[in-house]
Amino acid sequence: MFNDIELKNKILFDPEVCVKCGYCKSNCPTYLAKLDERVSPRGRLVLSRKIYSGDLGIQDLFNFYSDLDTCSKCVECERACPVGLKPWLNFVLVKNHTVFGKFESLFAKLISKNEIFFKLAFSSFMNIRRYRNDQKDQGGKFESKSINSSQINDYVFVFPTCFGYTFFKNTIDKLGIILKSFGVSSSVVPKDFACCGAPIFLSGDLKSFRNHARRFSESVKKEIVDKKSGKILVFGSTCAWVMKEIFPVEAGVSISDVYEVSDYVVGLLSKQSIRQKVEPKFVSKKSRDFLLHKPCHRESSLDGFFLSFGLNFENTDFSCCGFGGSLMFKHWNMSDSLLLKTLENKKGSIVVSTSPGCIINISRKKKALHLVDFIYDILFD
Repeated sequence: MFNDIELKNKILFDPEVCVKCGYCKSNCPTYLAKLDERVSPRGRLVLSRKIYSGDLGIQDLFNFYSDLDTCSKCVECERACPVGLKPWLNFVLVKNHTVFGKFESLFAKLISKNEIFFKLAFSSFMNIRRYRNDQKDQGGKFESKSINSSQINDYVFVFPTCFGYTFFKNTIDKLGIILKSFGVSSSVVPKDFACCGAPIFLSGDLKSFRNHARRFSESVKKEIVDKKSGKILVFGSTCAWVMKEIFPVEAGVSISDVYEVSDYVVGLLSKQSIRQKVEPKFVSKKSRDFLLHKPCHRESSLDGFFLSFGLNFENTDFSCCGFGGSLMFKHWNMSDSLLLKTLENKKGSIVVSTSPGCIINISRKKKALHLVDFIYDILFD
């Protein structure tokens, strides 16, 4: 089944070295939602070993694949592991070498390369209409605005990611206005629909992902070569994670100066010259209660930003909202369980996050905004 020696070693490594300590279980959202060993990292490693053996009947193979597939790829198991394993990567690689995984890989390549197919796929499976109603869609027409702040005189490139080119076009437009009001010039790169390759990587098709990442990297570098700045603002925590952490390790390519969009914007607002101008605009929001959701792959929380402006907030206590991996497409019950645990006993009327996927999934139960939309509404309402 596994002809690639490097891949074989990578797949075998985790089950062989795992000491079965169970630390990963206390952090795994799917285990915490179901309390079932089969959907814990430790349990999945056992299942992946059985799949590797290659002597399963078709029904067992499907059941084992399904249990591996409920992994949300939140990487909490890697963070908790005392011996530095990456169980989530093991699951990704093993399930790709089943007939069911091949179909997922094909689907991932289609949505990564074709804007129309991406729209059709996500419109079919997700409550895009609810999110658009929350956003009060204005057709992407926003006038240029100014807050008379001190000029930063920076130049950045914005990578909208699949969601920014499609369902979050208005948010990308708002980002451009925010940047311009602070004296930051920007342009979109690549200019046409493009994907970092995260769906392909998370389907376990490493060969296709490496080819995709190299082509993507070459396209980006070609468009920024004539500019003095190489800063790239990535719209989405998972895509920023893939470009910063996965590109160099799994594809051997790197793109320097990659920032998650929200981190860059929050950095601008923290500058003293800008704070003096914008702080009064936050006063009217101090009586509202907000709920902050930190996406799986985001490096830092938004607590510091909200605290600095005196805004009332609480955090979600759960590490996955139920969007991650392929849960929203194939495992609705698991996705619902994770979403309910994310929002249970939380009073905030508006959820603020930095992940397009999380925002769309959370908007099934509560009004949810991207941090860029939230800041735009405060600055220019």
